[in-house]
Amino acid sequence: MSHKGWSWWTRTQRIRTVSEIPVETAPVNANAAPVFQHIAPQALHLQQLGLTLPATAKRFGVSGKTVAKAMAWL
Repeated sequence: MSHKGWSWWTRTQRIRTVSEIPVETAPVNANAAPVFQHIAPQALHLQQLGLTLPATAKRFGVSGKTVAKAMAWL
């Protein structure tokens, strides 16, 4: 197939639909409890000992919002 002036033309690949594109995902444990539920009992204990919310958050390596959510959850 030769077209004058189309020296740049090359054969293209067919378009693949989304269902044909390979995708890999990491398995997720859907039964795992959220972080705030894991830290809630210890966070409550630290609060009862007089630690502030930011100090408790720093100790667990989470945000203050996560600690506040743990307190509200209890």
